[in-house]
Amino acid sequence: DNKVSPINPQPFQVSVNQQGESEFAKAAGKHQAERFNELASEGRTAQQMMSDIQMLRDLGTKIETGKAAEIKSAIGPWASLLGVDVKGLDEIQSYEAVVNRLAPNLRVKGSGAQSDMELRNFLKSLPSLGNQPGANEIIQRTLEGLYQNKLKAAEIGSNALDGTITRGQAEKAIRELPDPMAEWREYNKKNPPKTEQAAPDRAAVEEELRRRGLLK
Repeated sequence: DNKVSPINPQPFQVSVNQQGESEFAKAAGKHQAERFNELASEGRTAQQMMSDIQMLRDLGTKIETGKAAEIKSAIGPWASLLGVDVKGLDEIQSYEAVVNRLAPNLRVKGSGAQSDMELRNFLKSLPSLGNQPGANEIIQRTLEGLYQNKLKAAEIGSNALDGTITRGQAEKAIRELPDPMAEWREYNKKNPPKTEQAAPDRAAVEEELRRRGLLK
């Protein structure tokens, strides 16, 4: 006969090793659980975050009015509680150091709506922005939006941890959180901050001093 017989008449069996994928899924699940737990715990610190920003606003107003001694006496102990060492820094440098510490805490991790730099610029602008017409209302709404996002993210994290929603649903909900900086961003486009009002960037100053050999 002209039939061609296969070498192995049995159908090929493809064996896929799913152990690697399982290990990856476990690692990813652990990472997500840690993140959701962190989000849930941040809800408890959201009110403190607002208090810290209000303190920053008050200090910023004093910087604008030139009350250096008042600022130094107030910012030292507070900065220490935040874990910021301001020893040897002047009032503007101390203010900037606290801004750099607080800014990343305003953002909900994973939301992707704001960058740390944008949040730092927002906090630095509080003293001068507060003197402009209508700006205080924008500041208040922006801060309220940041606060509400923290609370919503905490609820999402808690729901994901107890199984009320799936991990995928939680990730989607976090990504869809509103952008509280949108109004401030639009305001800045129409009212660009004046460069002379901006606080000096300490990192840039130090870099320039190093370049000139004046700082090691």
